Amino acid sequence: MQLTNKKGKCRIDNCKGLTVGQRLCNAHYRRLRKWGDPRPEVPLKMSGKNGCKVESCARPYEGKGFCKLHRTRFKKHGDAFAKIPAVRRDGRTLTITYNSWRAMKERCLNPRSTSFKHYGGRGIKLCRRWYVFGNFLKDMGRRKTAKLSIDRINVEKGYNKNNCRWATAIQQANNKRKNSMRVSRG
Repeated sequence: MQLTNKKGKCRIDNCKGLTVGQRLCNAHYRRLRKWGDPRPEVPLKMSGKNGCKVESCARPYEGKGFCKLHRTRFKKHGDAFAKIPAVRRDGRTLTITYNSWRAMKERCLNPRSTSFKHYGGRGIKLCRRWYVFGNFLKDMGRRKTAKLSIDRINVEKGYNKNNCRWATAIQQANNKRKNSMRVSRG
């Protein structure tokens, strides 16, 4: 593979500018940094001089054309319209599904977690798609009751759509690495 210093063409249709970053010319790159979208044909609604570009929002502009709420959603989820779980006043979320997802991420990705040695430290991986809560929710559905928790069908494989289910404590107890089948008097 050869590395070249030649600049390519901007990825925006009918633009002949040379790329400076993310395959965009300087003008489109600046537009991406300021407004969150490099395409000039995307209509940006401005409510007042410095308003959020989301149609139904009248909050003041903060960055990338969004108010603080929509900018946070854009940064965290890549989508200004992402549905975010309801949050209590103390900052904790109200959904048990979200808490299960957060705990799963913690034990797989955070080396400071007390459970990391049994999950991430052992090679149990979390699929990249599930780094975003919305994708996890689409794949797994809501956790119906507090009696269910996330379970890996094959305990040697990681967390992904094909290897996970919502399971009861009994199902999980029967699905452990240390379990072995014993036959007595038979």
